[in-house]
Order: sequence, then structure tokens, then C-alpha cells
Amino acid sequence: MPLPSSGQMTMNAVKTEFSSSQSANLSLTGFGAALSTPVTSNIALAASFYGQSSGVSVTAWTYQSEGGDQAPWSSVEEACGTIAEGSATAFTLYHDGSGTYPANGDTVYTNTPGTTTIGTGIYAYSAGRSGNFTFVTSNVGVVSETEQCEG
Repeated sequence: MPLPSSGQMTMNAVKTEFSSSQSANLSLTGFGAALSTPVTSNIALAASFYGQSSGVSVTAWTYQSEGGDQAPWSSVEEACGTIAEGSATAFTLYHDGSGTYPANGDTVYTNTPGTTTIGTGIYAYSAGRSGNFTFVTSNVGVVSETEQCEG
């Protein structure tokens, strides 16, 4: 749950947001770098932390990309063909949905705890016996146009 957007701000609230077990010498710099909008300099407790969050709960999953490049695919056809051939490379991404794989409306992240979203593109994954799938993401990592590859 995000920190309050106004009013009293305490170090205990920041500690709780980050699930920190520290009891002394809490680091605002360390907490600030992990915010959904990172703060790395000129940290002022209330101003820097109002309304911030340590991220969202995410699920790791494996997507497929061409070779050693983690970039999105240029087309659905290219993604489906390469995965079917077995020549795609697996990489880990994270999504905020409740399923094993991202669904329309989920947001996809490059990290855990979900503070950095992926960019616009076509992404693909293999769901084992269920088949291979692709989806499109917006510039803020929101999934749309999920579809199963033919064949």
C-alpha cells in the first residue's frame, strides 16, 4: 500500500512499506532508490516519500526473445515462428496479474518488486502444452492483444 500522500510521515511507515526488519539506522537513501519513482538525491522525508510505494506484488514468468537480445519482436508472425522452431532464448519478466502468465490489462515489469515497466512492443512466451502466445504492451507496459500462436 502506498505511503500517505499528505500529513504526517514517519520512518516507521517507510520501514513498513519496505518490509524492512531493520530497527536502527534506517537508510533513506536505500529506501529512496527502491521507490516506484526513485529518489536518489536531496531526500526529504515527507516531500520525497509522499504517495510513493516500494512496488507491487509481481509474478515471475519466462518470455522468449530472439538470440541473446531481450528486445521485443518486430511482428507476431516472427515471434510465433521462432518459438515454434525452438530457437528463441528465455528471459525473465514480471507481471502484476493473478495468473501464471500476463493477461490483457496486466502490467509487465523488468524487475521485482515491480518498479520498472517494459516499453512498447510485441512479446511472446511458451505456456508448455497450452501453446505459444504473444501480446502487445503499451509504453507503460500494459498488456493488450493477447493471442495464441497458430499451429
